[in-house]
This record gives sequence, C-alpha cells and structure tokens, in this order.
Amino acid sequence: MRICKSIALSSILYIFFATLICSCKKDVVQDYSNAIGFSTSLERKGTKGIPVAGNELPQGSHLGVFAYLCENGIWQGNEIPDFMYNVQLNSDGSYSNISDLKYWPDASLNVKFFAYYPYNDQTSSTGMITLSPQTQSGAPNLTYITPVAASDQIDLMTASTEPLGKRSEPVQLVLKHLLTKVGVFIKLDSSTPENVSISISSMYINNFYMQGRYGVDASLWESLTQNIDYQFLNNTLTVNSTEYINVLGDGQYLMLIPQSLYSATMQVTYTVTTPQGSNTYTKERPLYGITQMKPGGNLGFYFNFDPSIDSSLDLIVEVGNWEDILVNTTIN
Repeated sequence: MRICKSIALSSILYIFFATLICSCKKDVVQDYSNAIGFSTSLERKGTKGIPVAGNELPQGSHLGVFAYLCENGIWQGNEIPDFMYNVQLNSDGSYSNISDLKYWPDASLNVKFFAYYPYNDQTSSTGMITLSPQTQSGAPNLTYITPVAASDQIDLMTASTEPLGKRSEPVQLVLKHLLTKVGVFIKLDSSTPENVSISISSMYINNFYMQGRYGVDASLWESLTQNIDYQFLNNTLTVNSTEYINVLGDGQYLMLIPQSLYSATMQVTYTVTTPQGSNTYTKERPLYGITQMKPGGNLGFYFNFDPSIDSSLDLIVEVGNWEDILVNTTIN
C-alpha cells in the first residue's frame, strides 16, 4: 500500500513539473510577425552641420518615435502618445531596446507615428531639445535652443505618417530638415595686390532668434525667443585668396532656426594690412532684402573684399533649397 501511494505521488509530481516546464517554454516563445518595424531615410541630404553623401542617418545615431492610437482608423488630433512616447530607435530603424518593441493593435485601431532626430532622452534640463509631455493631446511639438558654436549645432529633423493599419512591411519614417543651412564665405577681389591681406576678427548676425518651438504636424516654427546679436566667429581668420574660403571651416555650416530677417543685420569687423600699415573696420549690412529663411532652406553669405573701393566688403547672398543651385541676390 505504501508502495502504491509512493508511485502515485511520484506520478503526480512528474506531471506537475512537466506541465510547469512546458508552460515556461511556451512563455518565452514570441510571435514577432505582428511586431511594428521601422525604416528610416532622409528627404534631403545632410546632417550635423556637415552635409553627407547618401540619404541615410549616420551609423551610431538615434531618433525618437511617438505613436498614437486612432479610433476607427481616423486621426482626430486630440489623441495622446500613450502607445509610444519618445521610444529610441537606431539609425536604421531598429529598436535600441528590445523591451520597447510594440505590436500592431486590433483591426479597429490605426496608429499614427511621429519621429524626430537626433534623439534626446529628456533627462537633462539644459538640453537643446525639449519635447511636449506625454499627457499633451495632439501632435507633439519640440522646443529647440540653438548652440552658439557651429560645431555643436545639429541637423534637426522630423517625420510623420498617416494613420496606418497592421502591415508586414516596416513603417517608413522619411525625415525632413527643420533648420536653414547657412554658409559664410569670403575672398579677396581679383584686383587685390599681393601685398594686401585682410584679417576677420568677428562676425555677427544681429537681432537673431536662437530658440523656437516647432509643431511637428503643423510644420511650423513659432514662439521665437532669445533674440541676440549672434557672434558665430570670434577668432582671427586671415584671408589671402581670391577664391572663396569657408569662414566656418571646410564643409561646415551654421544650422539656424528659420525666421524673418527683416530687422537682422550682418556685422563684420576686419583689419586690412598694406605696406603702409593696418586699419580696422566694422561694416554692418541689413538683411531685409532676403527672402525669409525656411525649413530645409539653403542660405549663403558671400563676402568680397575690394581694396580699390575704400576697403569695401561687398556682400552677395544666395538663397535656395537644401541642395539647389543657388541664385545670386545682391544686398547693397
């Protein structure tokens, strides 16, 4: 009798542990066919102040994604990003953290996605990018503060999609530039004698806004603040070439918030050295004749020093899209 009881108890324990093991194995098997995947691309080329070849984000960089559930498949504009909020993706669209992996909801719900680049984890109160809170309804917005140093400025971009239903292919995030790419160049006029040179000691864009808020769905910059006289060059640059040189360094550009330049001026302080001695000048040029800066725009300031006209520093401005061949506009 004891033997029967022992055998029965052993059988029960075997069945219990076998069931437990099977259950555990079943829990770790996941069906990824319903997972939401992403792919990334750029609407135009260029990133982090230095244009790059191709239309891909730099390897090792990241972007953030928001996702909103849309009842009946329609975006009402009052949803909140409680499905995904600032989820970090790698540059190729893969999840940086597998724990953030999301699955498509049931057929009655579509999902609308927004993304921005570069990713900011929002842990610092002094960061360049501040996101609208997760509790805020409607499309996200971001507040951006422009760093003073050109080397610290970023190529800020966003993407958005229509409300999407379940699909097997990745969600395509096509990122577009939000800032204006600004180049500054200078040369000596071809009539300049070989024994004459010019040294630039400072360059400013006066009356310029360095902070603004961008509505991702509205594609609009607003609430511009931090109006300053923006000094983007404060080290001495000697110019002795009749070919244009980049004031900021080879391949380097300013990445600035698009805005009206009606009240802005360009100010340059420079020293002209001749065999007779040196003289320092400060020239200021109004910029109100320029078409308003626009997201994804390209703005080039071209200075030409002509010693034959009272040490004149002429300014030509080129305006266009990110990769356009620009059209000259002379500013008197």
